[in-house]
Amino acid sequence: NIHTDSNLYQKVITYLSSHFKEDIYLKSVARHFGYNEKYLSHTIHNLTGVSFRKLLNFYRVENAKLMFDEGETSISAVATESGFSALNSFNRIFKEFTGNTPSEYKRNKEKLLHRLMQEFFC
Repeated sequence: NIHTDSNLYQKVITYLSSHFKEDIYLKSVARHFGYNEKYLSHTIHNLTGVSFRKLLNFYRVENAKLMFDEGETSISAVATESGFSALNSFNRIFKEFTGNTPSEYKRNKEKLLHRLMQEFFC
């Protein structure tokens, strides 16, 4: 039922947006909502075109970008605060989503900010 699937999807999105920093697994989210793991996985993929893990990583990377944009400089702090338990996974997944490593992303942001400041004040 597409209506039921859409409601479940909304619940999962709300849950992920609030809990992405935690150690989350498809199995635990399915259990939380009282659904079979395979059903939840299938529903998410049918409605989004991506896997549960990719959806979770999307929220984590968006949080990391926001932290960098707000001035956080420690890559390891950003990784941890975004729900990544391993720095190498954070670097790989961040690059997969943004096309840049976290270091490159920070450098590019700094260059852009510097250029905007020059244009604004000169």
